[in-house]
Amino acid sequence: MAIREGRWQCLHCQAENLGRHKVCVGLDGKGGCGKKRGKVKFYLPAEAPPVTDSALLAQARSGPDQTLAEATSVTPRANDGLYVAAKLDTRTRLQTQTKKGPQLFGRNPVDLIDRQKKQRDERVRKLKIVALSAALLLCVVVVVWRLFFSTFTVEAQVESFSWQRSVSIERYQTVRESDWSIPSGGTKVAEDWRIRRYEEVFDRYVTVTRQVSEQVQTGSETYSCGSRDLGNGFFEDQTCTRPTYTTQDRTEYEQQPVYREEPVYDWYYTYDIDKWLHDRVERAGDTNQRPKWPEYTLDGDIERVAKQDEKYLVRFKTVEDEIIEREYPLESWAKLRIGQQFQIDRNRVGHIQAIKPLT
Repeated sequence: MAIREGRWQCLHCQAENLGRHKVCVGLDGKGGCGKKRGKVKFYLPAEAPPVTDSALLAQARSGPDQTLAEATSVTPRANDGLYVAAKLDTRTRLQTQTKKGPQLFGRNPVDLIDRQKKQRDERVRKLKIVALSAALLLCVVVVVWRLFFSTFTVEAQVESFSWQRSVSIERYQTVRESDWSIPSGGTKVAEDWRIRRYEEVFDRYVTVTRQVSEQVQTGSETYSCGSRDLGNGFFEDQTCTRPTYTTQDRTEYEQQPVYREEPVYDWYYTYDIDKWLHDRVERAGDTNQRPKWPEYTLDGDIERVAKQDEKYLVRFKTVEDEIIEREYPLESWAKLRIGQQFQIDRNRVGHIQAIKPLT
């Protein structure tokens, strides 16, 4: 299993270091602060390649780091010019950072500011959307209110009256009907043996085939399923095993029933029966305020009144010579007079909201 080198971040200057280093020298060997790494958390970059160097492999397999004492400065070696230069450069950088202000551990201040700005811009964008939606809704409410609820008033006077009355008359008569049974009071005229419905009846079985695809395990394979922290700056790939499958087709046979439709016979009857049926409507109407029912004569016991209808209309004329008709109940209609003044409330689409007499 492959070994990969991880990274760690210095607890003192936040510089990133290779897993092999036990003191902070930075990735390029120049940007560290020289402190021992102490108790840090190692992490593995996604692009980390496998380690092939034998010395690094031996270091990786040497086991996890022992618990370290609190990190202290490393005494530079006299012949380690690169280390001394790196430490001096680090001190200069730390002094510059101190003048600029404290740094956030594990965060880039510029990235933090950009993220806060994006969050603020997103909140402003959402507020604008809410405000625009509320404005549109308010506009719709205003338009609907002006069309259907906002009213204007016109004056009008009663110009004329009209009324209509009608009487529906039924006649008791004999009719001929047909059905699968004879109702009470019916007299059979004829009967016929005919098909009433069809029923499904089992006839036989037939064999049908179908192709079925299924996944069949043919073996197994290993794959990389993560990494294990070795506790010393290195990580070891973890492998897992999973089954491999192939698609195979097979033929299945199935017995399916076949049904046939069998007719079901029954007697169908023709019969005569007496019923009350609509015969005629007698009507009356005029343009005055003297309503009366139409005159009619019933033919003995074989005719009857089924229903009476009445309608009373008032014809108004506005000051703009517009004619408006309105239906009233008889009691209210009878109290109105020609020339009587009224106030008519209407909405913008012409619907009449109210008609009130002027005092």
